[in-house]
Amino acid sequence: MVDIHCHILPEVDDGAGSLSEALEMVRLAAGCGVTDLAATSHFRAEKENTHHLTTLREQFRYLQRVVNQEEIPLRLHFGAEVLCT
Repeated sequence: MVDIHCHILPEVDDGAGSLSEALEMVRLAAGCGVTDLAATSHFRAEKENTHHLTTLREQFRYLQRVVNQEEIPLRLHFGAEVLCT
C-alpha cells in the first residue's frame, strides 16, 4: 500500500512534532502494511522560496537516514502539498 499524502517531516508544519513522533508514525504505517510513504509538507509557491525547499529536502534526507538506521521496512518519497493560487 502507498500513502501519497503524509505530513511526517518533524517540526515542519501540522504533522510530526518531533523526530520520535515521526518515527512512531513510520512504524505505525509500516505495521499497517504501508510500503511507500510520500512526505508532503506544505509549500506555498507565493510565500516560500528555494531556500525553504532546500530545508525541506535536508529534513527529508535526515528522516530517511534514521528510518534506514532503524531498519524500518518503508520507503520514503519527497513531495509537497503545493498551494497554487
